[in-house]
Amino acid sequence: VSADPLNKGVLFLIALDHTLGTAWTLGTDYYKFTFPASAVAQPNGLGPVTLLASKTGDRSTASMYFGDLQGNLWKFNTGTGDPSTWTPALGTVTTPLPIFVAKDGSGNRQPITARVELANGPFGSTLVFFGTGEYLGASDLTLPGAVQSEYALLDVNPSVLIDRSTSLVSRTAAAATCPSGTAPGSTCLGVTGAAFSYSGALAKKGWYLDFPTSATLGERSVTKPAVRTGLLTFTTLTLSNDLCTPGNGNVYQVNALTGLAVPGTGSIIGYSSTVGIPGPPRVVDLTLTSGQTQATGEAINLKTQTTLVSGTAGKIGSFGSQTPIKVPPTQQINWREITNWNDKTGH
Repeated sequence: VSADPLNKGVLFLIALDHTLGTAWTLGTDYYKFTFPASAVAQPNGLGPVTLLASKTGDRSTASMYFGDLQGNLWKFNTGTGDPSTWTPALGTVTTPLPIFVAKDGSGNRQPITARVELANGPFGSTLVFFGTGEYLGASDLTLPGAVQSEYALLDVNPSVLIDRSTSLVSRTAAAATCPSGTAPGSTCLGVTGAAFSYSGALAKKGWYLDFPTSATLGERSVTKPAVRTGLLTFTTLTLSNDLCTPGNGNVYQVNALTGLAVPGTGSIIGYSSTVGIPGPPRVVDLTLTSGQTQATGEAINLKTQTTLVSGTAGKIGSFGSQTPIKVPPTQQINWREITNWNDKTGH
């Protein structure tokens, strides 16, 4: 958070090998990157950073993503080892531009306070997942609340500005009948939404879901989501006007690419929390079994997994689908003996 009267956000990069007792030198053992506020009258501050690993295999980072209290999603390219050469994905170092601005359907800005989640997307892209909402001070306890959302964005290289109204497809969640086996006392949420494609003339850049009880219960997301084997899991918190009733929340699990329900769950994507206000989800593998070997020698493995969520009630709950998921094989797929390898290597 910056004390600048223009409410700029500031990101510091500090050298861990700085010598104790010596002065810090800008551009040598620390670097400072400044990001403009879109609305000077609104509070501002940058959220935590998520690093994207380089695909070169040298354990370096290719870029970093982070949000701010004014709904801006920032991306900085870090492909070189010299921070002085790092540049924003859009704009310039002196005038950086966000790759996305989170706003509700009425144009109100939605704060991004939690770390974003990244996953490999189609066509060599990066999928960026995050929720919006703030839970930092007394003003965040007021009901009714503002509309908050979960987003999934397709970030291509080079990045382009993504617009919610034209580039994303909406998903709608509403109360639904819970499937058998749901924890007693839980309520469930089903999802509806149109299919879309990431390619072609009508291609879209992702999807969004407005939380169904944002206005009435202040539903918002302030924890990092989790992506595993194509599934996106995220949690939200809700408030209460009754001082004797603690807050609660929901746990959601969707197909990461589409934002729709996971196969085998009907239309159900959300469950009311049984652990109080839920923390960030943790996806845990339960079993891994090898399927029938194909003609090529490949065996399709089946994995079952569950999502563990702890909460303010001091409990840990298990949520989400345990339907077996196909995963790549970990065994030898095929082989071929090369009898004339000496000739092929020139020896």
